Amino acid sequence: METQQNQNNTVLYLLIATVGLIVIFSAFQTFQIYSLKKDMNAVSLKLVTANAVSNLQTSQAIDKSSWTEDEKMMYEHHGTSPSRVSSGNSQGQTQNAMAGGC
Repeated sequence: METQQNQNNTVLYLLIATVGLIVIFSAFQTFQIYSLKKDMNAVSLKLVTANAVSNLQTSQAIDKSSWTEDEKMMYEHHGTSPSRVSSGNSQGQTQNAMAGGC
């Protein structure tokens, strides 16, 4: 009878220890996730601010109102301006000025 009681106590202690470890581990991960979210929000804010400044500088530097949608897409994705806008540039020079094309 006493052996059975000792085994029950051992199992109970193991269960309590396991639950305690899970709670501690969960609390630790909660703080890690909170810290990661805070860091990601800070980086995201920096990127949004930099993008807004970049868009502001781009809109002040180049008038794209007469451009076609295809020309705007090529400028935004590849950094190339239409040949009619870049007067004096040859086609080879425009392609070398690409920001990051395919």
